Amino acid sequence: MTAPRAWLIWTIGIFAYLVAVSQRTSFGVVGLEATERFHAGASAISFFTVLQLLVYAGLQIPVGLLVDRFGSRAMIAGGAVLMGLGQLQLAFADTIPGGVAGGFWWAPGTP
Repeated sequence: MTAPRAWLIWTIGIFAYLVAVSQRTSFGVVGLEATERFHAGASAISFFTVLQLLVYAGLQIPVGLLVDRFGSRAMIAGGAVLMGLGQLQLAFADTIPGGVAGGFWWAPGTP
């Protein structure tokens, strides 16, 4: 593998990781805006974070098995697609259940 190609692949992996980390921490930044948007209290909004953590923790072993079977490139690409779908769902959600539906797509893709 040539050095420029290796740097490109490494940069894409780092970018995917940074996007995943920023998505996991985004509710900590927009908590007040989320309470207004969803017309819900802080405890209901904190449910998003707890849900995301539970889904993320629960999928560690299954995703590890899938990485062994399909490879890291396919799983990073698939995770990016899932994170994108979850973010779109969350972006257009007006209710807590709509946001929770986005949370199930959002968390599994996190590396």
